[in-house]
Amino acid sequence: MTDRDANPDEDQRQQHAIAELAGQSGQPEDVVAEVYRTKLAQLSEGASVQDFLILLAARRTREALLDAAQARA
Repeated sequence: MTDRDANPDEDQRQQHAIAELAGQSGQPEDVVAEVYRTKLAQLSEGASVQDFLILLAARRTREALLDAAQARA
């Protein structure tokens, strides 16, 4: 059984967060998803509490996308 099988709602929440971030940033979903998954993996490594990882990953993804956009400007 995979994590996705164990909690399909979590996958849906992650997809929603990625779509929302893509809309806010104007970046393609595949770009946002790559950044999001990287941030989520970094946060998950040492996390003993998993409850807020989606929220924290979304926040860090938003910050990374904004930093990248400012660097290009």
